[in-house]
Amino acid sequence: MVTHSNDGDGDVAGNIKKVPPSSYALPSNRSVSGGAIPQVTQTYGYFTEGYGVMNEWQVGLGESTCYGVYSPAGGMLNIVDLGQLCLERSQSAIECIEQMGSLASTYGYNDNAESLFVTDPLDAWVFHILPSSSRTSAVWVAKKIPASHVSTVMNAFIIRDVNLSSDLYSPNLESEASLLGWDASTPLDFSLLFSGADEAKCKYSSGRRVWQVYNTLSPSMPLSPTYPTYLESNYPVSHAPDQLVNASSLRALMRDTFEGTPYTLSTTPAGGPFSTPSRWVTDKLVSNETVCWERSISTFRSIVSFVAESRSWLPHPVGGVVHFTAHSARAGIFTTFNVGIKTIAPSYSSNSMGTLGRGSSAFWGARYLYNVVELHANLAIRIVREMQRNAEDVVGSNLTSFIDDAYVNGSVTLEDAQDMYNANADVNVARMWEMSDTVVMMYADGYCNGCGEGTRHIGYPQLWLDDVYEPLH
Repeated sequence: MVTHSNDGDGDVAGNIKKVPPSSYALPSNRSVSGGAIPQVTQTYGYFTEGYGVMNEWQVGLGESTCYGVYSPAGGMLNIVDLGQLCLERSQSAIECIEQMGSLASTYGYNDNAESLFVTDPLDAWVFHILPSSSRTSAVWVAKKIPASHVSTVMNAFIIRDVNLSSDLYSPNLESEASLLGWDASTPLDFSLLFSGADEAKCKYSSGRRVWQVYNTLSPSMPLSPTYPTYLESNYPVSHAPDQLVNASSLRALMRDTFEGTPYTLSTTPAGGPFSTPSRWVTDKLVSNETVCWERSISTFRSIVSFVAESRSWLPHPVGGVVHFTAHSARAGIFTTFNVGIKTIAPSYSSNSMGTLGRGSSAFWGARYLYNVVELHANLAIRIVREMQRNAEDVVGSNLTSFIDDAYVNGSVTLEDAQDMYNANADVNVARMWEMSDTVVMMYADGYCNGCGEGTRHIGYPQLWLDDVYEPLH
């Protein structure tokens, strides 16, 4: 399994689309961001949300922008190109890495430093890439994640010592490392040599999220949430979780805001009277310094979030499933689609910034609900969580199990599966819009209607009042 959230600046509507398989007469060209490269005879179908998600062979991707020592200045391919080319041309994770590495080395990489998790039904790898010193090629490395481990990238490279015998890497890796002062008699520390500005503008913006993943999934492993610099954090590339990790636990992790830790966003004064974890973007300075809020895994800035699941015991068309939500995972419903379908419901594939699409847009349904929850965040989120659990862990899970079994025994076709998954998707859109109305009716004007016994005048928490209230004079 692999997860990803595509975080932006509030000006792009989230969608998931299916790119069909295609055949080509050669010679022909394939358009890329910097021009065109030679096409292949056959390409595979895949899901994309802008970044590639998963193809018909259950090869999955999860992207994270990082900071590299070299900025882009030439080359033909960016990370979107590489991910899509991988899914078009690869039947396995290792083939994907080899495709991306070879293409970037040959045609040049023109993008920021990036990381991709690459998965298939049997393996998982972490792949790092950045422009070469000449800006005409690429430097890249990939390390296999042990089958029993979890791993995470949060906008910073994680591969440290490169195993020159078993890891995959670009032909120029050692020469490029030497240009940066690497002594060939010492281990080649990829992150130390090739990382750029440490956590960019705000300390802990990467490392604290890495810490929280392991704190949640591997709490028995003692790791510090603080460090002098990110490169001195000594977080592992991967670690065995304390308990079985499944799609449900990863969905919960994608909604994490440091609850239950000293860094929770829901109880600090900045959370306001109703303990919201949201911290809106600001360009203002405080004491002449950039405002650096704690950066949680879940954020309102997400365009989409997903969990892509490759299941080796099932045929590829139904074995590969993507649990997808537009906008933030906090208020959205992870809705399942299998890689064998040809068409995704318009409610999830045709959203736009210019049309609210009340009742018919998954993106705006999730975004609208997120903002309505801000009315009374600490209470409203509880009923949203109940809706999500029912839609995902009960209805969604049961539907997937039914389709898996029915497809294997021949009682449903891929067309039937497509119809059922798309119908469920539209039901989930309706759920989100209806929940927005429910939240307004329950918490409008500071009241609590339908909250059971007790006062309807919930007002403000005592601690918050003590801090802000000033008697009239």
